[in-house]
Amino acid sequence: MSASSEILDLEHVWEKLANAIDTAGPGKEVLFLSKFAILASKELNDRQQAERLVEIASVLRPRISTTSLILICGLTPLAGPAISGRMRARRR
Repeated sequence: MSASSEILDLEHVWEKLANAIDTAGPGKEVLFLSKFAILASKELNDRQQAERLVEIASVLRPRISTTSLILICGLTPLAGPAISGRMRARRR
């Protein structure tokens, strides 16, 4: 899989996740994300990797941009600021 297709995949996941959080509704975001994290960890089937991801997520700045997260994942941003700008607009 190329880096650009990985970024597009991340964008699609990000968008789907944002929509699901919105659908969960005010006050239920934490419950939704908790369920998602448990299900994702089960699918990962690697306790050490899941714990590593929890540690990484816990030290990220609260308003980290999508582009920064893509870089943390070891990918090269496809559209740079355009990606994070769209996501910032989506979450407002």
